[in-house]
Amino acid sequence: MIRVYYWPREQRLLMQGHAEQKGLHNPVVCGSASALFYALCTTTNGFLKYRLIKGRYYKDQKGIGYCRMWPKRRYFKRTRVAIGTCVAGLMLLADKYPDMIQVDIATGIPFDDAQAMEEAEQGGVTYLRKFLYDIAKDRPLSPDAKADTLPRRRGRTGRKGNENGK
Repeated sequence: MIRVYYWPREQRLLMQGHAEQKGLHNPVVCGSASALFYALCTTTNGFLKYRLIKGRYYKDQKGIGYCRMWPKRRYFKRTRVAIGTCVAGLMLLADKYPDMIQVDIATGIPFDDAQAMEEAEQGGVTYLRKFLYDIAKDRPLSPDAKADTLPRRRGRTGRKGNENGK
């Protein structure tokens, strides 16, 4: 399954995985998601050339795609439209193939860009992998999971009405 995390305010996109359905790869969905991601990365090169952004960073390595832009204030809406178009295409794929791709808006989830870029330049993707592992273990396996099947979170002692009377 391809998992996509998008931060609209920070203009950051993180993708992981491959499109699989019961062990079989689906190259059409995987290729479509990759094409959208690479189109976004190429667009950031154009933004940098025409000085719409102060900087950009993208990485594609071992099943993880990461793209981040730092737009100039007056061009924020233009750059957000570009990354939003990529995310909209990924959401259309998620509507058509919900068992192969999942898109989440990750507003409010902290992410350390500096550490991710530093470790990726050194040849590893440990921060990105750790972030993706941590965020995936706190999510239900399917969108229609019941509240009783949600994973337990740290500091959560029990549910209302349990044997402890809490």
